[in-house]
Amino acid sequence: MLPDDIKEQLKSIILSGISKNTLKSYSKDLKYLWAWAKLRLNVDEAYPIDLAMILTFLTDHFVKMPESVENALVQTGIKKKMGPLKYSTIKRRLFTISAFHTKQGLKNPCKHRMVIEVMQKAKRSFPQLSR
Repeated sequence: MLPDDIKEQLKSIILSGISKNTLKSYSKDLKYLWAWAKLRLNVDEAYPIDLAMILTFLTDHFVKMPESVENALVQTGIKKKMGPLKYSTIKRRLFTISAFHTKQGLKNPCKHRMVIEVMQKAKRSFPQLSR
């Protein structure tokens, strides 16, 4: 196991190689995730993220999010408008969550076979989200 100061130095090296726009996107994606999690599950930001939370996130975004949660996300400006997100947006948010876990050396719920399968099936099952 690496000492904490070495971990911090490595994190700094890794982050310095990521563009400002990518970091901005990561931040926006995580802000969205935790706003959704607070409204939907009453969960505060904590890592690693539980697999059940990721599966609930995907179900809400591929099937139907509770209207009260979606309304709150839109009213606070976290989500632009009512209605489903594009598949590519959901995939990018999942990638951000995955990258965050990987870079922190945490167990990555996004690599779970169920998450991978849901993403594969959703792309075929919900073609309207690909527009």
